[in-house]
Amino acid sequence: MKENKWVLGLIGIILAAAIWYIYPILFPKQVESTSQEYEQATKLIKEGKLEEAKPMLMKGINKEPGEGKYHFALGNIARQQNKLEEALSQYDQTIQKTPGTIEAYNNKAGILMLQNKPDGAFTTIESGLQHNPAFQDLLFKKGQLLYVKKDYAQAIVVLQPLSSDPNYVEAYRFVGLCLREQQKYDQAVEQLQVYLQKTPQTSKGRAEVEQVVAVMQTQVSSIK
Repeated sequence: MKENKWVLGLIGIILAAAIWYIYPILFPKQVESTSQEYEQATKLIKEGKLEEAKPMLMKGINKEPGEGKYHFALGNIARQQNKLEEALSQYDQTIQKTPGTIEAYNNKAGILMLQNKPDGAFTTIESGLQHNPAFQDLLFKKGQLLYVKKDYAQAIVVLQPLSSDPNYVEAYRFVGLCLREQQKYDQAVEQLQVYLQKTPQTSKGRAEVEQVVAVMQTQVSSIK
């Protein structure tokens, strides 16, 4: 099936709309112990009082220098303030002190993806998955990066199990694009149609997905 430049241009727009779905996490699901400083800082962060939370977190670090949760919270504050290098530094300290804080790997990988550093992001994701192989946010990021690396078969293996979760409906989009690259056009159309059924009409890149589906349907029909 011969591609044309118009279709390839649509794919570029779809990818620009699809990458990156980062899913940053503000608070770790499991914290081994809490302190008054941590609880107060968490409350302030939830209220949007980021600058007021910082001194409480620094106080917590002074009291518990081996605890990573304070650095994770500081990393999230820096990320929300668009201080990405500072956020990365704080996430690294979280990982160094508390390697099991899977959310730190997730948020670090997200920033590296935004900075167009896919190799660093992929390494971070793999490190995080060693601690929790079933962590869905990291798996979804891994699937996106595998698509970019043109490892379409492995991307499908990673993303397809996620697609049934409503939180990862974008997996259908990536699986469909992977199948298209493998020239499995019938299956690609099927996946992209499911994506269209499950996403709002206002979704970014939706119109381009609809056009690509229409082109593939016409091309498949002409072959049969």
